Amino acid sequence: MTDKETVFVVDDDASAGASVAALMHSGGLRSEVFDSAEAFLERFDGSDRGCLVLDMRLGGMSGPELHRLLRSRGINIPTILISGHVDSESTIDFQDAGVVTRLEKPYRGDELLSVVKAALEDL
Repeated sequence: MTDKETVFVVDDDASAGASVAALMHSGGLRSEVFDSAEAFLERFDGSDRGCLVLDMRLGGMSGPELHRLLRSRGINIPTILISGHVDSESTIDFQDAGVVTRLEKPYRGDELLSVVKAALEDL
């Protein structure tokens, strides 16, 4: 991991996105927050190194739809899914699709930070 990786946070809840960004900053990581999958896609071209912290339920394109679209474009950014509404079947599907992990809300901040740092170490 270097200081050039970015944690891309996509969450349509502004306070949740700001909270994750503050957590990343406290862990010495750079982050960018987007309020929709579409806003993320306008900025992200696949050349940036980092990982994606992605809420599953978003207005417009959902988190899983964004993840699948990125993979269909050959972009295999490490992805951590966050949701309060995940069942075990969808977890298995996402793990098969290359998701690093998924965390259910409420999650512990140290747990998310640890998962993100591990994902960045594997780049």
